[in-house]
Amino acid sequence: MSKKPTSQPKPQINITEQEEVIATVVVEANLVENDTDWILDTGASRHFCSNKELFQELQEAHVDEYIFMGNSTTAEVLGKGKVFLKLTSGKTLTLNDVLYVPSLRRNLISGSLLNKAGLKIVLEADKVIITKNGNFVGKGYMMYGLFVLNTISTVSNKFASSSVYLIESINI
Repeated sequence: MSKKPTSQPKPQINITEQEEVIATVVVEANLVENDTDWILDTGASRHFCSNKELFQELQEAHVDEYIFMGNSTTAEVLGKGKVFLKLTSGKTLTLNDVLYVPSLRRNLISGSLLNKAGLKIVLEADKVIITKNGNFVGKGYMMYGLFVLNTISTVSNKFASSSVYLIESINI
């Protein structure tokens, strides 16, 4: 006589609770600030920097100027200047007319201004490749859903020579 196998209770998972935990982690990860990282933003019409130390030249704003964000809020522009963005490729992007907005959590580099300067931006497989006239300029990787450029983190010193990292400079 064969015995009928007894059915074991199947483990159950509360998927909703697990998804909420994952969503919470993502929200917390997006709140992480790094004021030396540069995010490629194809929706930005200008370059924005929140870290005053990254400017090679900076002129204070003389009039009240604000930028309008995608979430309908505004942020005050406190100045405008030049930033040397040193890429891990050894090349340097000279960003002109960068707006100093200390209330931003991230530094943004405008994809449309890169394009206007003759740079080609290719987004593929969670990475971004930047070239000019077929020559490699730099790259970045997706992090927290944003494309972060691979840069050499430096703090501006107007009196130090920037030629140590300068192999090729591209004005933007």
